[in-house]
This record gives sequence, C-alpha cells and structure tokens, in this order.
Amino acid sequence: MIRVEHLSKVFRSRRGNTLALEEIDLTVGDGEFVCLVGPSGCGKSTLLNVIAGLEKPDAGRVLLDGKPITGPGFERSVMFQEAALFPWLTVRKNVEFGLELAHWPKAEWKERIERYLRMVHLWRFRDAYVHEISGGMKQRVALARALAPQPRVLLMDEPFAALDAQTRDVLHNEVQELWRQSKHTVVFVTHNVREAVRLGDRVVLMGSRPGCIKEDVKIDLARPRDTESDVARYVARIMKVLRGEVEKVIREEIDDAWELAPQGRVPPGSAGGMGDGI
Repeated sequence: MIRVEHLSKVFRSRRGNTLALEEIDLTVGDGEFVCLVGPSGCGKSTLLNVIAGLEKPDAGRVLLDGKPITGPGFERSVMFQEAALFPWLTVRKNVEFGLELAHWPKAEWKERIERYLRMVHLWRFRDAYVHEISGGMKQRVALARALAPQPRVLLMDEPFAALDAQTRDVLHNEVQELWRQSKHTVVFVTHNVREAVRLGDRVVLMGSRPGCIKEDVKIDLARPRDTESDVARYVARIMKVLRGEVEKVIREEIDDAWELAPQGRVPPGSAGGMGDGI
C-alpha cells in the first residue's frame, strides 16, 4: 500500500546542510501496523512527515497505491504528540471539525461522531471542553477525530509520549482493539521499544544520522499483547541493535566526556535518546 523508494531528505540552514534521511526503502502493506523506532534525531518523524505529505523528499519518492504522494491528503490522518485540539470547542465539536475538514457528508456527522466517541469511551464527555478533561482523554479525542473521516492510513507521531505509564498502558490496549476492528494501515513513531513491540506487526529499526533502516523485525505474537513474557524477548533483541545507535548519538553530542565516563555507563546529563524504552 505504501512504498518508500530510495528516499533522502536534507535540511538546509545557514550553518550548513544536514542529511536527515539517506536511501530509505520501506514497504507497508494494507492493514499493517508498523512502528518506527530509533535514537533521537534519526529521522523517524521526518519520514512520517514525508509520508503525510508535510515534507518533500530531496531524492526518491513515496507511493500510495502506486501513486506518488505530493502533499497532504484526506486518505491519510496524522496524530501528533500533542493532541492539538481546539480549546474553545467541545469534545464533540473537535471530532466534527475533522469530518468538516475531510468534506464528509453532513448528514452522516452525528452517527460518525457518536460511533467514534463511543469507541474511545468518551461519549458521556461529548459536551465537555478540552480544559475539563485529562491528558489521556485529550489523546483519545484526537484519536477519534483522526479515525472519524475513515482514512486509509493513520500516521501517529509519538502520540502517548507525554502520558504517564498507567494511562499509556490503557491506551495501548484501546489502540490494539480499535485497530483490530478497523484494520487501518498504521505507521507509528515511538522512542519506546516496549510500546513498539506491544503495538506493531513489524518494528522498523532506524539508525542514527543520517537516518537509515538497520533492521525490520516481524513481531510474531498473538494479540492482545501484555508487557511481559514474549514481549520482553523481542524488546531485548531490538535493544541489542539500537543500543549501539544510541551510543553513536551520545558520542556526537558530548564528545570527550564520553571517554571520561566509567566503563559501560552513560555520562551524566545525557538522556540516551530512547526515553523509557531502555
């Protein structure tokens, strides 16, 4: 369904050019849930933005059903790390805005809004304003808004990164169930390896700058998935590959301080670039 061919992306500034992505080749099948994982700055979000049509590649191309992507389209919905809701609108009106933007027939708005707010368990909060609901609820509103116009592709850029672990765990279960029902094609960016293993049919491991694909891991586990047992086995396998990429990023950022750190320890003040997935 989605095909990325020989894609490269350069960011230009007065300080010079930065090669963000280099020779990316990737295929995402219809109805697949693919997670992109890698260290900070490896180009995961840039690749997602190119698929969304929000960025243009400098070389190569992205195809959807064999047709080049040249800009945003209603067949692709994007869900960002921040919920990006309109605070002056109610929950219902925020979902309605997504349907209006996609030119969905107005006669079908009521049914669709109710259906998707019930799917994310927010129907009883339909008339609440954004400031009256929790962070996890905001992300569920954003998810309902993204799904209501029935896009073929859902692009998710670290949508749960700012949430506490318990809320994120609940949303992982809900996303798995929503995906099972709808079978949307999903491309999901995350720093969190456990999150990727819980959600993805495949986990695509990206290397440090310039961004490239190091490995494509098929997650052969039954759903729904918990956070223990077999999930931990896949996490360990993926982290073995990614740890070296994270160290490359840290070395670039702190230079000589790396050599002064005790053996096997990350120098103080460096985040490590993988969030709580390590």
